[in-house]
Amino acid sequence: MSTTILLIDDDAVVRESEAFGLRRAGYDVVTAGSILEAMRRLNGGHFDLVLVDLTLPDGDGITLSRSLRTAGITFVFVTGHSAEETIARGLEAGAADYLIKPVGLDELIGRVGAVLRRANESENDYDHTT
Repeated sequence: MSTTILLIDDDAVVRESEAFGLRRAGYDVVTAGSILEAMRRLNGGHFDLVLVDLTLPDGDGITLSRSLRTAGITFVFVTGHSAEETIARGLEAGAADYLIKPVGLDELIGRVGAVLRRANESENDYDHTT
């Protein structure tokens, strides 16, 4: 089964560049440019990971992250906001990681892989039977 990622970013150039790199690395990628579009995508499918920008045209990623966390969906912030208090706020919101733009495609792919491995290991911890 392939890994599916929802990539949410309002900048079409960044969104398509990141999606291209992730697809090249073997991931299935669905994109969205707003919270509304992301919610439509989330309601229509299963995602193993969501990459979220903090600044979106119809709200901020922290607001969206509350819905993701409630649904048990692993998410990572990928944003230009680099203030320490913003990073702390993002991690406190439940993000599995926080990447500051501009982020190179190799780093993005590496971090995505690491987050997915940790999420998979965490799921396997609950699969023990006695």
